Amino acid sequence: YQGIFDLETGQLDGVEALLRWKHPVQGVLPPGRFLPAAERGGLMGEIDRWVLDRVCRHLRERQQAGLPEVPVAMNLSAASVLDSGLPAAVEAQLRRNRLAPALLELEITESAAMHDLARARDIVDALRALGFLIALDDLGTGYSSLSHLRELHADRLKIDRSVIAGGDRFGQANAAAIGVLGRSLGLDVVAEGVETPAQLAFCRAQGVAKVQGWLLHRPAVAWPDGRRIDPAPAGAHREGESPSV
Repeated sequence: YQGIFDLETGQLDGVEALLRWKHPVQGVLPPGRFLPAAERGGLMGEIDRWVLDRVCRHLRERQQAGLPEVPVAMNLSAASVLDSGLPAAVEAQLRRNRLAPALLELEITESAAMHDLARARDIVDALRALGFLIALDDLGTGYSSLSHLRELHADRLKIDRSVIAGGDRFGQANAAAIGVLGRSLGLDVVAEGVETPAQLAFCRAQGVAKVQGWLLHRPAVAWPDGRRIDPAPAGAHREGESPSV
């Protein structure tokens, strides 16, 4: 899991479930080392269901232990985004574990939805109607069409780590534009891949509400504690103000 932090309060806002494979010979492998092969083999839907089961069980265990609760985000593959049985399967998992729908955030990418946008939209609408949160992931890469924001009805926009890490004027302008767009639509905006104090300061200056990255919390089995950054100082950018560039 990796923590997502609110820049306004400095507090933990949620966590994202990240998949790793403990290979018997090569050790712990990141998703880029094995998910492409899983996708070619038609295994992604099955993997998504496995992750969903683990996430829901962990949330239930935290509830039973009296630990703080925050939403857990998990990625959905194209296979799941286009699976008409997904809403019922997710609802059944939460009912089995006695969890509120708002504790689960489902992340989809534009590229996944583009395989069949109309079908993806219907499935996303069904998930939102059940109370699940929807995030549009990897913004700033791929298609990045504004029409997709209208079609997919996301609750949160996630700026891709490559945009934050680039450091050039184009990347900075891209991140700032997504931040403004999210605020104008009343959506949460999360910057992924924040790894340096300069990147954190940039996100704060652009009014990006939430941040995620190794600077604040490296992915780990243990959830992060409640605060990893100082709250926004007095006079910092607030919604509706023009951020400095």
